[in-house]
Amino acid sequence: MSNPPSFSKTSALRAISETVFPPPTDPILTDLDLFESASQAPVYTEYGFLKELGLDFGWGPTAMMQWSLEHVHILLGTPWWLSIMLTMIVTRVILFKTYLASADTSARIALVNAHLKDTEARLKKAKAQKDTLKVMQYTQEMKEAYKLAGIKMWKGVGPLINIPFGYGMFRLLRNACDLPVPGLESGGTLWIYDLTTADPYFILPVITGAGTYFMFKLGGETGARSISGPVLKIMQVVFPILSIAFTSYWPAGMQLSMAFSSVIATTQGILMRQPWFRSFWAIQPLYDPNNLPAPSVKSMVIPTQARTVSSEPEEADAPKKSLLGKLTDKGLKFVKTQEPQPSGGRTYAEIEAAKRYEEKRRKEIKQAKTQRR
Repeated sequence: MSNPPSFSKTSALRAISETVFPPPTDPILTDLDLFESASQAPVYTEYGFLKELGLDFGWGPTAMMQWSLEHVHILLGTPWWLSIMLTMIVTRVILFKTYLASADTSARIALVNAHLKDTEARLKKAKAQKDTLKVMQYTQEMKEAYKLAGIKMWKGVGPLINIPFGYGMFRLLRNACDLPVPGLESGGTLWIYDLTTADPYFILPVITGAGTYFMFKLGGETGARSISGPVLKIMQVVFPILSIAFTSYWPAGMQLSMAFSSVIATTQGILMRQPWFRSFWAIQPLYDPNNLPAPSVKSMVIPTQARTVSSEPEEADAPKKSLLGKLTDKGLKFVKTQEPQPSGGRTYAEIEAAKRYEEKRRKEIKQAKTQRR
């Protein structure tokens, strides 16, 4: 007969303790463990992960912004808040050339319109009198001035190109925060740690409103004040208030996008009003009615080549001075830009010089015939 197994005193105590207090099957997580676990945002390495999560916008501005945000986030490995800001910077850099063209066109229009008031008044009077011949004459004079000044109206709509992309970013972030995309809950910074909830201190909406106010005060993103008077004052008050009211309860990701966009627009407006900045990018200086040069012997650099027009009094029988000559006498200057050449391969300056030479030659022939008689 075998002997029964013997148990030591330690083994017996261990067996009793495990029976009364069974070991935990799962580790106990403290609040610190939960926080650290939530802080570790998922790392995405494959493009198209937003589409796999359900964000599919087809082909358009929203899809383009989604593609850009994904590439910035994966290539640079930046947190979501920084990826959003960098995506907006990249978009602004790509569209920057259109803002320069718009700023140049706006300044040229303001400069020429300031000296077409008499022509506009005569045109308005001719329309009221239904004088078709004069209406055509004054309209042609204004078209000539715009053409010789290098003004192309389609270049003035450059900032409007940013609207669909701005809406695309808004739509993308709204859907991403509503989903939400994993990582946005911990993809913020400072006081906006969670990008799916609103800014608790309303700092971002206030920044958006302040940026909107200063943007209107500076004359928009091109720096040219096309609106003035009571209308501008109303817009400076109403639009900032509306922007704060509408963005106050948006998710912080959308608030960050709007606030950063207003900061970029304000900064760009400040730069566009600096003479050194406009000179560096070779765009037309801003028109200042209080600092217009006095009439003198000046040169007006039209789109391709400079030409000088004398401001000396014309003879009684001299041909009537063209609108370009009148504008030149007022001391207006235009920067050099590369514009398409007129037909025939000659510049506008050469055509004007040829016209003056032909008028002078006809005058001399007429005088010679008079002397022979």
